[in-house]
This record gives sequence, structure tokens and C-alpha cells, in this order.
Amino acid sequence: MFSMLHPLDEITPLVWKSGGVFGSARVQYVADHALRIVFLSSDPSIVMTYDTVQGLHTVWALRRVKPEVPVP
Repeated sequence: MFSMLHPLDEITPLVWKSGGVFGSARVQYVADHALRIVFLSSDPSIVMTYDTVQGLHTVWALRRVKPEVPVP
């Protein structure tokens, strides 16, 4: 999945950070073919997806990745 926060920005891949045990976090690309975008909002900047395999909706807060976050 890719995003563009502004029409003049470059298209960038989406990454998500999962919370781990004892505060450890893992950053990975969003690459699930079962996810479908069902709603977008620019203010607040959120995305709602639907997982066609699990039958679940998820709401994501969309923001730029901070430079100190290592991306795979």
C-alpha cells in the first residue's frame, strides 16, 4: 500500500509500527493483499481498512515517518 499526503509529494510506501512486549516495537511495510481501503479522511488524517480474510475493520492514524524510525 502507498500514500501521498499532499498532491505535490512523492508516493511513499505505508509502514506500520506494532507495539511489542516490554515496549519493543517493530516497523514493517503494509503489504497485505487482503486489506481494502474503505474510508479516508484528511482532517483528521485517518484510513479505515477492511481485512477480507478476517472480516475486521481497522482505523489507522496516517502521519509521516520520523527520520529516526528505522524502516525495513
